[in-house]
Amino acid sequence: IDPTAFMYANNIIEFIVSDDNQYYKAIKGSLYSEDESVLLFYANGLTKTSFTVPNSVYYIRDYAFFANKTLKKVIIGSNTKWIGNYAFCESKLESVKLSKWLSTICTGSFQFTNLKKIEIPCNVTSICENAFLQCPAKKIFLPSTLLSVANCKTLRLPQNNTNFSWKASPLLQSALSQSLLTRLEPFSFVQYVENKILHYGAYLIVTGTYPRTEYR
Repeated sequence: IDPTAFMYANNIIEFIVSDDNQYYKAIKGSLYSEDESVLLFYANGLTKTSFTVPNSVYYIRDYAFFANKTLKKVIIGSNTKWIGNYAFCESKLESVKLSKWLSTICTGSFQFTNLKKIEIPCNVTSICENAFLQCPAKKIFLPSTLLSVANCKTLRLPQNNTNFSWKASPLLQSALSQSLLTRLEPFSFVQYVENKILHYGAYLIVTGTYPRTEYR
């Protein structure tokens, strides 16, 4: 099944899979791989406002929650390592708790959502292009383990986001001198990977020590 097969299909309340199907399985209406390691499609017609991804899920497939209009909060299962391209794109999601074993957030995973805060777990090593494009979040916590951020649109914030705060070393201050952001919150930017993750000319893309302890 192509990942885009059910884009904008917001009336689906249940996927039903034959008992003889060797490749797919339906659990509480949503569609998974037969071994339950991949969440392929969430039934967007459900009226739930919160959802917990099962711990069996290793990979949330591309477009799995695309354009969902009801979910406000999602808890990612503890064993999920990959969030696919555009998985939550254009949804109304306001809060997400990411798996502590998450390693990669793919292209556009959370773009155009309503996330109010973004906390990247300490095992994440890669955030791909436009992952959080146009999220209204005012706080973004990045771990020291982060090795790559795709481009300057990844963490783009609205131009009127004057409450976003940051604190940077002189090295980063010069790199971010044209940023739309005015401050950057409690990081002690002790780690810096050349210019691969610093993009001059408007938007913040950096690494630093992880300021929280709950994911350690």
